[in-house]
Amino acid sequence: MGIFLRLFIGLFLLAGTLCNVHGAEPIRFSRDILPILSDRCFNCHGPDEMHRAADLRLDIADSVFQQRDDHAVVVPGDLQASELIARITSRDADRQMPPPDSGRKPLSKQEQDLLQRWIKQGASWGQHWAFEKPIRPEIDNSKMHPIDFFVQRQLKQYKMRPANPAAKNTLIRRLSLDLTGLPPTLDELRAFEKDDSAEAYVKLVSRLLASKHYGERMAMWWLDAARYSDTDGYQGDATRNNWPWRDWVVTAFNNNMPFDQFTIEQFAGDLLPDATSEQILATCFHRNHMTNGEGGRLPEESRIDYVIDRVNTTGTVWLGLTLGCAQCHSHKFDPISQTDYYSLFAFFDNIDEDGRVTIVDRKKDMVIVGGYNVFPREVDEVLFAHPGIQEAAAIGVPDSHRGEAVQAFIVTVEGSNPSSEEIIDYCKENLAKFKVPSEVHIVDSLPKTPAAKIDK
Repeated sequence: MGIFLRLFIGLFLLAGTLCNVHGAEPIRFSRDILPILSDRCFNCHGPDEMHRAADLRLDIADSVFQQRDDHAVVVPGDLQASELIARITSRDADRQMPPPDSGRKPLSKQEQDLLQRWIKQGASWGQHWAFEKPIRPEIDNSKMHPIDFFVQRQLKQYKMRPANPAAKNTLIRRLSLDLTGLPPTLDELRAFEKDDSAEAYVKLVSRLLASKHYGERMAMWWLDAARYSDTDGYQGDATRNNWPWRDWVVTAFNNNMPFDQFTIEQFAGDLLPDATSEQILATCFHRNHMTNGEGGRLPEESRIDYVIDRVNTTGTVWLGLTLGCAQCHSHKFDPISQTDYYSLFAFFDNIDEDGRVTIVDRKKDMVIVGGYNVFPREVDEVLFAHPGIQEAAAIGVPDSHRGEAVQAFIVTVEGSNPSSEEIIDYCKENLAKFKVPSEVHIVDSLPKTPAAKIDK
């Protein structure tokens, strides 16, 4: 079974076990207690010092266990001495926590029980789950498959019994849709129904995992997390050509690429020693953000938006944190300060870009630069038809929406042959029919941020 499928199943089952903790299982702070404190208490007693009440923090252990005059918020092992329990169970509006006028719901009986069990068990402290190493839960039945163990445990808790085994036509349909996103063909259905061997199910799973469609199905979840789209978004929503990255993700799943490699190549594949074209392609992860081609928009404003998007996506996908709150203020619930946010921002702020947009409008067969600068796409073919031209770009993008064509083109050439004069004459002769400037400048290298670099 592929690592990504195992990861998906594991997270799915973990989500189920988080909802209801088995009575005999030890309380885990990050899983069972921190969500309650974060939701009900941190608004007034959390990281945000501007809204903190009673000089009390419930997000750090020292404050929680500190002796305050004749009491402490939590005394490990002692419910009677723990002020927290007195406050959450009080019916006195002046003492009850959270206060009735706080906008926070009172703790449910189950939540109160969790906090009491936590204190009875010693009130062990922890961190946000994103900062803790996952712990493999213990299984007290070695003869049972781990997945079956957890499913059976949940069923037992709700006094439910397993459903009867599914019919073969139902089973193959479920498996096919789950693993490939496609229903089985009639031939596949009939072959499975006729296979009475003990290995029929295993062979079906193996065949589906080996299908190229398995990678397409599994990649779907990652593409959503990575904000992949075939269009730019915003009002223009022009078509973009980042599908090669999508195919890279599909291939990674089909090849069962290790997750650490999957992460490194998308995050910084271009910085690896002797990076391959595929490793460089993987970093398109950072380019999947929406792109604004509005004509009157300041390019620098767009560039900053793109950097912010990369920071927030990195936090969500790889850190398991909603960093976006800290863009405007230190996080009110998670241990992320505004300084932390812009320290991470600084990494992405070094990308060589200026916020301008080159959009290919396929209906008009034109290239639109910055939302208004237009020239036919055949120009690309003409320029690169000359063997001596290496790179090319359009320059002279106007600063206001005047609907102008480009003012000139710049190119770099291969060595000293052919001559500069020959290339200039070639461009003048072949660009004239497209009603674009025939003025061409030969430069040693393109500027870091040309208005519209023309790709081969």
